[in-house]
Amino acid sequence: MRAGPLRYSGTIQQLVPGSPQQLPTGEPDKTWTAYASNVAADIRPLRGQALFVAQQQNAKVSVEIDIRYSSAVSGDTAGMRFVHGSTVYDI
Repeated sequence: MRAGPLRYSGTIQQLVPGSPQQLPTGEPDKTWTAYASNVAADIRPLRGQALFVAQQQNAKVSVEIDIRYSSAVSGDTAGMRFVHGSTVYDI
């Protein structure tokens, strides 16, 4: 992969074990911790056929995020998210 397309930087966060706790109001209190910082990524909105196919398989898919391969991030990504600025993307 060329370095040029990876023009965005973000953080991969992981849900803290034992989270979410329940607040006195009954809402879940999720706690996140940084798993990998300064991850170079390419964030592209899905369009046309790719969007149609993606929404058939998943409830909400709006963007595709590419990062370099990392053995630390491969495998089970349940309970992880990608944060770019103030935008949070579920993995």
